[in-house]
Amino acid sequence: MNQSRPVFISVKVIIAVIVAAMMALYILFPKLFFFETEQALDDPQLARSYLEATLVADPDNQAAIEKLAEVDVRLGEMQDAARYIGRIKSPAHKRAVKQKMLFSRWTANGAKQDDDFVALKRMLAAPSDWTKTDFHHAQALGMHAQVARYFAADNQPLEAAKNWMMAGQPQKAFLAYQGHVSAETLKPAMTAALHSNNSKTALQWWQAYGDGNVHQTLQLARLAGDREVVRQATEQLLKQYPGNAGYQRQVLRARIAYGELESAAQLLSELEKKSPDDPVLHQQGWKLATWLNRPEQAVDELIWLMHRQLATPEMIQTGAAHAKQLFLYDKQLLIYRYLTRTKQITPKQLKDWMQAYEYNGHGQAELNDIALYEKRYGPDKHSQYWKARTFYQSGDLEKLKQFWPGFRGEMTQEVLWWFARSFWLGHEFKQALAVYQHVPADADQQYWTTRVNLANLAGDKQDEAYAYEQLNQQDKLHGIQLARYLELKFSDSVTPDENGMDFLWQHASSDLALERIAYFSWKLGDKQSLKRVTQMISGRAPSPLLASAWVYLSYVHQQDGDYTQAKQALAHAKANAPYSPAIEKEQGWLALASQDIAVVRDFIRHASRYPPGAFWSRLMASLAIYNGNWRVAYQHLHWLVAQNPDELPLQVNYATVLEHVGHVDQALQLRRQLLRRLPQTHHDYLNLVSRWAGASRTFHLFKQTRTTEAMVSRFPGLPQSVWWLKRHAATRLQSWEQLQLAVAGGEFGVIEALVKNHRLSPLDEVNSLTYLRQPYQAMKRWHRHAALLPDGPKTGLARTLRPYYFRALSLDVIPKAAFDSSERWMHIYFPFAQGEWQVGFGQQENESNSGRLLTLRDDISWQRWRIGLGLNHHQGENESRTGFELDLRYQLTDRLQLGLDYKHDQQSAQNEFLFAQGEQSGYGVSAQYQLDPRQNLSLAVRHVEMSERDGQKIAAGEVYDARYQYALNQNHPNWQFYSGAVWQTLGARDSAADNNAAGPGGPGAGPAAVNRSAGVDNYRRIAMGTIIASGEGLIPPYTGRETHWSVDLSTGYQPDSNHADFTASLRAGWEIIGDDSLHVGVSYQTRDIQGQQNTRLQIGYYIHF
Repeated sequence: MNQSRPVFISVKVIIAVIVAAMMALYILFPKLFFFETEQALDDPQLARSYLEATLVADPDNQAAIEKLAEVDVRLGEMQDAARYIGRIKSPAHKRAVKQKMLFSRWTANGAKQDDDFVALKRMLAAPSDWTKTDFHHAQALGMHAQVARYFAADNQPLEAAKNWMMAGQPQKAFLAYQGHVSAETLKPAMTAALHSNNSKTALQWWQAYGDGNVHQTLQLARLAGDREVVRQATEQLLKQYPGNAGYQRQVLRARIAYGELESAAQLLSELEKKSPDDPVLHQQGWKLATWLNRPEQAVDELIWLMHRQLATPEMIQTGAAHAKQLFLYDKQLLIYRYLTRTKQITPKQLKDWMQAYEYNGHGQAELNDIALYEKRYGPDKHSQYWKARTFYQSGDLEKLKQFWPGFRGEMTQEVLWWFARSFWLGHEFKQALAVYQHVPADADQQYWTTRVNLANLAGDKQDEAYAYEQLNQQDKLHGIQLARYLELKFSDSVTPDENGMDFLWQHASSDLALERIAYFSWKLGDKQSLKRVTQMISGRAPSPLLASAWVYLSYVHQQDGDYTQAKQALAHAKANAPYSPAIEKEQGWLALASQDIAVVRDFIRHASRYPPGAFWSRLMASLAIYNGNWRVAYQHLHWLVAQNPDELPLQVNYATVLEHVGHVDQALQLRRQLLRRLPQTHHDYLNLVSRWAGASRTFHLFKQTRTTEAMVSRFPGLPQSVWWLKRHAATRLQSWEQLQLAVAGGEFGVIEALVKNHRLSPLDEVNSLTYLRQPYQAMKRWHRHAALLPDGPKTGLARTLRPYYFRALSLDVIPKAAFDSSERWMHIYFPFAQGEWQVGFGQQENESNSGRLLTLRDDISWQRWRIGLGLNHHQGENESRTGFELDLRYQLTDRLQLGLDYKHDQQSAQNEFLFAQGEQSGYGVSAQYQLDPRQNLSLAVRHVEMSERDGQKIAAGEVYDARYQYALNQNHPNWQFYSGAVWQTLGARDSAADNNAAGPGGPGAGPAAVNRSAGVDNYRRIAMGTIIASGEGLIPPYTGRETHWSVDLSTGYQPDSNHADFTASLRAGWEIIGDDSLHVGVSYQTRDIQGQQNTRLQIGYYIHF
């Protein structure tokens, strides 16, 4: 059997095979031979070249990409690093490499709070999954709170506490230290406790782990508020340093705090010996003296503090009370003087202060301190009271009188008596009464009694009566006071009421009361009371007062024409007062009134007993004239005229007497003077002058000062009177006739006066208000007087006034409106707040900006004013518009009306573009004047501005409008002719409005296109036309009484385009049910404002509620 020969392979062969295999494997599988270790990256440039070569062979090698990104970060190639990071597929690996890149870039930029800083903090927000690298990054970023949470989760409370402190959260650091405090950690733990307001715990930790330092213990005890530990520490310090003033002060405060007042006082005395000028010690001394009930010592301490301006209000208040209790008035004065320099004292304190002065008897010093008080705080009622009291008690009445005009205190009875008495003692009774007339709130019987006496001394009977009245209300009148009260209360000049008469009857036992009852019964015409008085005075003893009562009874009988009873009454009066010349004089007047010739002659026969004078001359002159004894009459009238030169009745009688006694020339001269002096308004004197001078002369004399109407009625036969009656006959017309004349003459003011004075009937009043253009007021009067108006006129007025006061609904469809648009409308009309309101909702369709429409308008009529306010809104598909309008009309006269209007952002009818996408604003004035009932003239000028709805201005200018109208026929039908001119002058358009380009084009683009649709041209038209109409009108409200129609034809000429045009308009309405209207309108124009034909059509339905 053959055996194989062994084959021997040499070592070289084996090595060569292995090397070849390794090279083949490296070429085929390079990953198997790349060891991803940090050692391979020690040389970044070499590592980068190696890794880039690796990626050339294997572009998707994630390990190489990650390492290459880290290498670029180390080399500062951040853009390349970001590019490789984007290729990393693992989110965790991408986040780790990106975080290294951001951290490297952040540190390279100076570790600022930039975007990288924010991004890193966001990436490290959750510390639960931190790596060691994340931890170091968080520490570098200052994320102490997250680091603290990391250590807390890792069961490292001390490290967590340190980081909580660095994060500024001592409360959490304090919680972390709890349970882990030791001598080594005591200091940071106490810091955390103190910063988190846990001073008591810090003190406990110090007591448990501290070194027993007393100073530290005292400081911590104070922070913790542990007064016992504070006391122990301070006592311990005082034992260690017995002569240390600082520790003594601390022990003093501790003893005071623990109520050990006696020992505190002893220690304080030692300290005061060392520091006698220390204010803190004196303040503590005041407190201890107060607490230990040593008031005199407390006052001494207070005085020391006051001298150094260190006393508090509490100290002063307590010290003042102590000084008052101990009768230490000098010190009490010092305290209040100091107090008033620091604050305004209370009324009670001021009272105590002033009373201290009264006890001391220093009046001038008291006044000085009051002056000090008022200089600092101003006078008040309390300081003024004490000032007046000081003057009074010191007896300085002159200063008290001087003080009265400026006194501003409370006027009590006491105070008023001080001032009044100061004047009274100086015999200045009127001034004393003036003072006492300020009735105090505490007025009593004594006050009113004193006031009675003052009024009596001052001679003021009215005030005396008033004071008596107050005493009477208190039922305090008796004897002489009652008699004086009756004399004052029931004087001849007053008229008592029922209560006053009852009061007199209650005191009828008094002769004075009976005399007053008789007087007032005569004045009031109370016959029953007079009978009762007659019965009561008939049997009484003679008295002058009863004589007066009989005289009043005589007056009553004279008024009744019973002269017999009157003479008997005067006889009784004579019996009660036999020597009274007044009663004898009354008998003379009664003889004259009753024409008792015997008595009259008896007076004349004994004329020497009644010499000329104030008492007898009027009676004797009258008796002498009546008896024809001109000599006696001359004697007495001569005296009377000399004493009364301005009394015309005496002058007239004196002229007659002069003529009878033979002084004819003197009588004529006196009459000439009287013709100029006699009052021309007095009828009797007019008759006298007429008798002296004749009718014609009298008319001439008095026509300048006396109304012509009065003179005409007195002398109707004179030519002047006849002319005046013909000229002014219209003034005697009835009110309705005056109204007709005023309307015919256009006298607006006369009509207003007739309405204002309510001189017209209800129907005329409503018609007048309608004529005055006050429809709302007219409608209110119509409602008020509806029951008084006849049915026919009432209905007619309602129809006339309905446009200003109605409720209605209107539906309109306009298939052809302006510029080929169409509209649909619903309008609501209603009255509110003295105005007629209109609310409209519509829809408009046009070529470029269709949308919804909304209108709101209020028409107000107030006196001569017509005010229109309106809002309108177009909510377009592309652009919207909101406009406002104000229209004012004032009826200056019945013919002239002035107007002012302002319109903002209204719909424009200039062209199709502005109609749909533009807006028009402007303002203007107008005037309407009625030349006569047939002719009217209207003038208007307006300033207008057209713009696009985005605010771009297009054009601006003025529009002038004039129209003349003449009514050929004002009845059925109404036919009018008119002519007018419209002149619209606009300025140049903005270039921005003409250019429709978005911006400048490129080279060679040419000029921008111009949007001519936004432009407007001047428009001028002169026209003549005619209107033929029938019915109630063609604007709401429709009355529904009959078919109404209108035809308007006009022809015009437009100078700008050199074209003639023709317009025609037809409108008609028919009643369907009640006050409603189905109306149709059509209009045609050969050339409108754009130079185009225009046709419009409208149909609608209206119903009135």
